[in-house]
Order: sequence, then structure tokens, then C-alpha cells
Amino acid sequence: MFAQLFREFWWLIFPLSAFAFGAWRNWLTYRANREMLDLIKTYAASGREPPPELLAKLNAPWRDCDGDEERPRHARRWRRERTWYRVVLFGTLSSGFAFAAATNIYGAGEAFTIVAFVLGSICLATLVQVLLDRNGPTV
Repeated sequence: MFAQLFREFWWLIFPLSAFAFGAWRNWLTYRANREMLDLIKTYAASGREPPPELLAKLNAPWRDCDGDEERPRHARRWRRERTWYRVVLFGTLSSGFAFAAATNIYGAGEAFTIVAFVLGSICLATLVQVLLDRNGPTV
């Protein structure tokens, strides 16, 4: 029974592992932030001012939410190039799954069609994001 279930739903390994790794990363971030806050509480209880480096480290995860104007030019360019990478990646994956759907590999053409449409829509959304970027796309 388990073998049959695995044969039909093998593809669930990928999203479930992504959820597991995301949860693990969030838990580690939570622990690190909790330990930093405990250290700041220790400074406050003793009546001393915490070092500015500690406060800057606590504020570091929120810096990515700021606008691109504060980032150096090379960091903005790298982010756009990384976005072009996503366009190519999702376009290639979508094409591969579309081919698998057209040839009905493993007799799962309908499932591959759904995956191809999802990846194609992610590719298209990323492409629109790159083209509408206010700083202009880079090649």
C-alpha cells in the first residue's frame, strides 16, 4: 500500500521538503532573535546601554524590506540578474513539463499539464516583474 501511495504521489516530496526546510530556518531565526533579545534584556536589567552592533544585528533582517535606493548599485544589479535567472529557470522547467505532458510520460499527462501551467505562470510573472522594474532590466 505504501509503495502504491509513493508511486502516485512521489512529487509531494519536493513541496513537503521545502516546507520542512522553511520551518527549520524560521525556527533557527526565532531562536537567534530570542537569544539576542535576552542579551539586550540583560543589558537593560544592569542599567547599561547595549552596544550599537548588537542593536544593528537585531535590526538586520528588516533592512531588506527597505527600498532599493539605499542599496549599492551592484546589489541592485545582482538582484535583477538573479530575477532573470528565475525567468530562465521557470521557463525551462515549464517547457520540460509541457514536453512531458505532450508525450504523456508515465501516463500522467494531465498532472504534467498542471505543473507546466503553474511554472509557466511563475515565469511570466517574473518576466513582467523584470520588465517593469523601475531601474530597468539588465542583460
